[in-house]
Amino acid sequence: RGTHELYDLFNPPKGPEVPSLRELLLRTYTHLGIDGICYWVFYLKRGKLSEVDLKSKHQLFPVKNKAGRLIGWEERKDGRTVATFDVKMVIPMKYYQPSDIYSGLSPLRAAMLSVEQERNIASWNSGFFKSGMRTPMVLETSKTLTPKQRAALRDDVQQFYSGSVNGHGAFIA
Repeated sequence: RGTHELYDLFNPPKGPEVPSLRELLLRTYTHLGIDGICYWVFYLKRGKLSEVDLKSKHQLFPVKNKAGRLIGWEERKDGRTVATFDVKMVIPMKYYQPSDIYSGLSPLRAAMLSVEQERNIASWNSGFFKSGMRTPMVLETSKTLTPKQRAALRDDVQQFYSGSVNGHGAFIA
C-alpha cells in the first residue's frame, strides 16, 4: 500500500473491515514511528459504522479553502483523487510538527535533525576557532565594481567559502 516495506508488513492487503483496537493501535504507532502521521478513516453505511481504515501520509491529503482552512480530505492514488472525505470522517493521528500543522514529525526524524544540527554547529564552531575567531580577509578594489561584477564576485566567494567548516570566509559588503 505504502512506499516503505514496513507498510506492507503492518497493513495486510485484506484486513478485517473493523480492525481490533490492538491491531489499529499497532498499525497506528508503526506509521507514527515511520512518518509521524497517519489517519483513521471512518466509513458509514446507513448511518452506522461499517469500516475503519488506516491511511498513510502518502494516501490522504488535506483539502483547504482559499483562506487556508481545512474543509476535507482527499485520498490519492497514482496522482489521481480516488475518494474524498468530510472533515468529521477522518482523525489525523500525529506527532507535533512545528513548521506544518497538517503533517507530523516522527521521533526518528526529530532525532536525526537534532544530531544533524549538533554536527553542523560543532563543525561551524571548529571552523570559527581554526580561523582565529576572525574573518580571514576583506576584499578591496581601487575601482568601483558594477553591480554585475559585484554579484559575480560575491557568488564566487560565497561558493568557495560555503559549508559549515568554511563558513568563516571573506567579508563582502
